[in-house]
Amino acid sequence: MRKTVKVSNITCAQCAKTIESHFKALDIDVKVLVPSKKVIIENDQPLKDEFIHDELLKIGYYPLIDNLDQKKAKLKVRIDLLIAFVFSLPLLYTMFYHFGINVPMPNILLNGYFQWIITTPVLFISGRRFFVSTFYQLKYKNTTMDTLVVIGTLSAYIYSIYLTLTSNAHHLYFETTAVIIFMVLLGNAFENRVKEKTSDALQQLVSLSSKTAKVKVDNTFVVKPIEDVKVGDTIIVLSNEKVPLDGIVSKGMTYVDESMITGEPMPVLKK
Repeated sequence: MRKTVKVSNITCAQCAKTIESHFKALDIDVKVLVPSKKVIIENDQPLKDEFIHDELLKIGYYPLIDNLDQKKAKLKVRIDLLIAFVFSLPLLYTMFYHFGINVPMPNILLNGYFQWIITTPVLFISGRRFFVSTFYQLKYKNTTMDTLVVIGTLSAYIYSIYLTLTSNAHHLYFETTAVIIFMVLLGNAFENRVKEKTSDALQQLVSLSSKTAKVKVDNTFVVKPIEDVKVGDTIIVLSNEKVPLDGIVSKGMTYVDESMITGEPMPVLKK
């Protein structure tokens, strides 16, 4: 039995490896499609949706059951991105001061405790997904880009806290923590948007294909779903109809528009 589950936080090949390894230990065949963020599960025995979802949650991946879940996931991404942007902006502004650019600079923006306060929600609210992902990846002895993000941002955050508490607040790196989180989230948002548009375009392209074929049965032609057409069957394609399947022309001739496949604008003779 085959099931397809969409997962919100699949980002790389290492994520696919983690999911496939987890289900392989359960004797379940799984294939992960990273670009479309889909998990294809094949098993002889039917599996309950609750079981699949629970197993994905155990390793830190969030299944999207229906459109409502997808909307919630998109909303959460936007909220995290907004939080990161709002709190990173003041820290980003202080970088002009460090670069020696003469701009008005309120003293509070250079205060270590203030920077500590506004960096914390960026790291632990907007950046929570990176910590969760890293935890489960390390549990399975894997590392991903999320691991690098956690190491870099957490190191800068802890070191800046140490400098603040030791009254050496002239060389803080809170802005590094916040800006890295914001830029990675922004990049992920752009990437997901491009993938969604590409996926929609491919689905529209697939929808243009014919779903049925006229198959010769005895001396008549019967309309069948293309899934029921077998190798060796004879089908008929009339003028201005779509070619439903690959095959060899056994009788007749026509010009076929292959522009979607080859890009050539002129129809090609088939006989």
